[in-house]
Amino acid sequence: MTDSAAGTGVTRNRGRCALYAAVVAGALFLWTAGASARVVISEVMFNPDGNENAREFVELHNTGDAPVSLEGCRIGDGTAFDDLVTVDGGGCVVLPGGFALVFDPDYFDSGEFYDGIPAQTVLLTVTDSAIGQRGLSNSTPERVALVSASGDTLSAVTYDISCPAGQSWERILSDDSADFAPSLAPGGTPGRPNSVTPAQRDFALASDLVTWSPESPAMGGDVYISVRVKNTGREDAIPAPVDIVMLPETLLGHLSFDTPVAPGSISETRECSVSVIPGGRLTFECRLDNAPGNAADDTVRVVIDAAIPSGTVYLSEIMAAPADGPEWLEVANTAVFPVSLDGWRIRDGGGSVSDPAGNDAFTGAGEFVLIASDTPADAGGALWIVPGRFPALNNDGDSVVLLDHTRTQIDSMSYVTAERGVSFERISAAATGNGAWGYSANQSGATPGLRNSIAFDAESTTGIELTAAPNPFAGKTTISYKLDFPLARVTLAVYDRRGRLIERLLDSTESGSERTVEWDARVDGSSLPAGPYILTLEALDRRTGRVVTERMMIVVGSRL
Repeated sequence: MTDSAAGTGVTRNRGRCALYAAVVAGALFLWTAGASARVVISEVMFNPDGNENAREFVELHNTGDAPVSLEGCRIGDGTAFDDLVTVDGGGCVVLPGGFALVFDPDYFDSGEFYDGIPAQTVLLTVTDSAIGQRGLSNSTPERVALVSASGDTLSAVTYDISCPAGQSWERILSDDSADFAPSLAPGGTPGRPNSVTPAQRDFALASDLVTWSPESPAMGGDVYISVRVKNTGREDAIPAPVDIVMLPETLLGHLSFDTPVAPGSISETRECSVSVIPGGRLTFECRLDNAPGNAADDTVRVVIDAAIPSGTVYLSEIMAAPADGPEWLEVANTAVFPVSLDGWRIRDGGGSVSDPAGNDAFTGAGEFVLIASDTPADAGGALWIVPGRFPALNNDGDSVVLLDHTRTQIDSMSYVTAERGVSFERISAAATGNGAWGYSANQSGATPGLRNSIAFDAESTTGIELTAAPNPFAGKTTISYKLDFPLARVTLAVYDRRGRLIERLLDSTESGSERTVEWDARVDGSSLPAGPYILTLEALDRRTGRVVTERMMIVVGSRL
C-alpha cells in the first residue's frame, strides 16, 4: 500500500536497514555509522499535537561530508532500544546534509501526516510499537539516544519537558553542540533545517537596540531615532539597511551600514532625524530591508509619546440620537500639527468605555475626526474611526468623556435631552461647560467633519452684518448675515417700498451666528418686478433675550 501523504510515497513493507550501494549509480563510498560518522539527533517531537501514539518522531541529521548508513543502528529512551527499520523497501543511507526521520509505526496509518517533508528524507520506524519503552514521556525528561550496531552511542539528547506542546525540541547548531531550544515553527521542522538554527547570514533588531532623544519630545519638535543591528548569523557580514516607518505607513528614513559585523556582535549606530513630529502616542517601526535569514526578528516597534498642549484636542459635536445610522461624536484639533488619537477612548455617564482607537487614527492640523459605533452609509469626505465597542448614548440624558491613551480625561460634556436627528454642536474651542453647546442649526441636523453651524468667534465679531451679492441682481443673490452672539432665532424677510411683506426667507429659525441663504426673487413661482426691495433681519439672542434688527436695500434687475 502506497502512502503518498507520508512525504515520499511510502510502501509499508518493513525490513532491517540494509546498505543500498546504488546511491548515485553505486559510485559513492558509504560510511557505516561508527566513530568517524557525523550523524546527530537534531530534533525530538515528544509532545505532538494530534495523535500522541503516531506523531512522535526523532530527526537525524548527517552533518558530515559523506553518505552515512544507519545499518544496524538502534534508537531508544534509555530504558528500551529498538532496531531501526525501513518503510520504503530501500536502504537507510543519509546523504551529506540530509535527514532521516524515525516515526512510530502507527504514523503511516494515522492519516495525521506532517506537511512539507522533503521527498529525499529517509523515512524509518522501529521494530517495537513505539519509540523507546512506551513512547516518549511528556511528564518526565528522557534521554533519547542513537546507538550503532557495535553499541557505541552516536548521539544523545535529554529533552526539556517545558517545551510547549506541539513544538519540537530542536538542536540550535547542526553539529555536536548540546544546545537545544523549542521549535519556532508549530509542528517542528521534520526533514528540514531547524527553525532555531542561525542562518549563515542573518541579522536581528531588538527593542534594546533602538533608542531616541529627547526621551519626551514635544509636538511639532524633532526626534532622533538611533538604531543598531545584531549579527545573529554564522559569518561576518554587513547588516542589511533599516527603514524607519511611522505607523500606519509613513517612511521617515533609510539607514545603511558599511562595516562588517562579527557573529554575535552589534553594529555601529545609525541615526534618523524626524522633524516636526505629530502629537500623541506615536508608533515607529524599524524594519530590516530584504535581510537574509530569519524574518521573525527583522522588525521592532517603539512607542514615543509627544506631549499635546492642553485644549489642543476637544469634543466638537455629538450625535446622540441619530434619525438613522450610527451614534457618533466629532473631535477637533486646533493645532497646526497632526495629532495621533492612538489608544484614545470614549466613556459614557454609566462608565461604559469604548475600545481604543488604533494607530491609524490621526486628526490633521485644524481638522476633525469622527468616532462612531459604525461607519455610516454616507461617510462623506470625513475620517471615520470605528473602534469596535462603543458606549450607547441615552436619548434622555447622558455624558460623554474623551480619554487619551493614558485614560486621562481630555474633555467632557453632558446633556439632558437629545433631539432625534439633531446633533449637539460646540460654539467654540474656548467655550466650556454646558453653555458651550447648542443644537445644530444646520438644515440637515448636523455638520460631521465640517465647521459647526453655531460656531462663534467673539474676538473676530465687530457687530451685526447683513450683505447680499450680487446686488443689484437678475436671477439669484446670496444673502449672508453675521451676528455678535452665537445662538439665535432669526427672521429674514423681504418687503416692498410700501412696507408690504413679500417673502419670509427664514421664519423664527434656529441659527448660529452666521448663515447664508440664496434667493431667486420669485414668489409663488412668479418673478418679482424689477426694482428696489427692503431686506430685514431680526435676530433674538437665545441666551439673553436681546433682539437686534438690520435692514438693507436690494435691487432686482431686469432680465435681458
